[in-house]
Amino acid sequence: MVGLGPGTIAILPTQDAAGFGRWRNGVWRVVLAKKLLASDGAVGEISLEPGKVYATAFTVWLGSEGDRGARKNPSMLHTVYLQ
Repeated sequence: MVGLGPGTIAILPTQDAAGFGRWRNGVWRVVLAKKLLASDGAVGEISLEPGKVYATAFTVWLGSEGDRGARKNPSMLHTVYLQ
């Protein structure tokens, strides 16, 4: 998925990212992995380049907290430094 702001989420044709999460001691630890070269650059996915800095945010959907449909909880903006 690619989102550039509220209401802009798009499902990409190629789903080649992977993820894993673990809940322990009241904290989620999540690892996301994707290829550096974008598979769907024509529809908004970006390629990542070593040595560059990227801004990213995430959303969390918590059904146990009443989230339904498109209602979700956004994170603050995070900076990713790609080595």
